[in-house]
Amino acid sequence: MAWWKTERMISSDAVLRSKYVSPIFSLKRLAISTVIASAAASGGAIVVKEFIGRFEKPRKKKFLDAMKRWGLDPKGKTIFLMIDVEENVAKSSRNIGIGI
Repeated sequence: MAWWKTERMISSDAVLRSKYVSPIFSLKRLAISTVIASAAASGGAIVVKEFIGRFEKPRKKKFLDAMKRWGLDPKGKTIFLMIDVEENVAKSSRNIGIGI
């Protein structure tokens, strides 16, 4: 059996049980879920409702102001997870951390 077709892949607690899944994809999925779980456990997760529709135009300053209101450091490491990504929000946030 090939090494990428194993029942259990690189997970001591059997998080990944899929057959025929690329190990790189599995590691990426495991890494993302670990980051989310650790942020939630440490109280570092913030849930923002109704964020879509707040940006008429892409403005980096407006996104930075929102981060400051939420108590987030623009120079620190932050991950944003969105179900529906609006184009203006994506454009407003893409250069955060560069040139601040």
